[in-house]
Amino acid sequence: MSSDEYITGVVLQTRDYKESDRIVYVYSQEYGKVEVLVRGARKIISKLAPLVAEPFALVRLKVVKGKAYYHCIGGEVQERFYNIGKRYSTMTSIAELFNKINAIVKKYKSDAKIFSLLITFLQKANTPSQEKITILIPAFLIKFLAFLGYRPEIRMCVVCRSKELETDLFFDFKKGGIVCKKHGSDNEEKKEISSSVLYILQQLLYKKLDFLVQQKFSKKDLRLAVDIINQFYQWQLE
Repeated sequence: MSSDEYITGVVLQTRDYKESDRIVYVYSQEYGKVEVLVRGARKIISKLAPLVAEPFALVRLKVVKGKAYYHCIGGEVQERFYNIGKRYSTMTSIAELFNKINAIVKKYKSDAKIFSLLITFLQKANTPSQEKITILIPAFLIKFLAFLGYRPEIRMCVVCRSKELETDLFFDFKKGGIVCKKHGSDNEEKKEISSSVLYILQQLLYKKLDFLVQQKFSKKDLRLAVDIINQFYQWQLE
């Protein structure tokens, strides 16, 4: 193994490994997503378990690099987001979001914009307001996909490049964005959307989280926008 070093990041997901160990998927500032082996993490007496057991915390882990994984040998929790864990629905929603991140991000691909977005998201989500969470989660996901290189085209028709997007619009998942009525395909990979839903998608992608948590969107239109984002994510994953 190489000499020990530190990585700073957020735990995305964990899985049990062997009898008492745990593999921890961390999105780190230094290397992007990494896999860290925490030996004995499932034992009550483990000194390392608290570092990765606390959900949605910013941790600084002391590690050494092995053949397959980084091995955690110490560290500290740098920032806690207590309020996230106080509401079960919020905690499960963010856990599901982090599972999506873990599923699509490749290992060892660092991106400062993604790391900054992740920390900002946790800071804004650290609130008892469920209304804010329903906006923050889809906003994070669509921005995250854009940073990965999967930015949906929602400012003009992806076919004719027309910016006259008022009525009879479709989101074409195969083409990766909005198509006008003239170029709307007849396959099952599209979904009709209204101009108000398109407006929400544009806001979620292009506006900062600080701005978005102060907005009041139609609940119906927001649900439809969230459905578009989730389907778009699923298309990219497949």
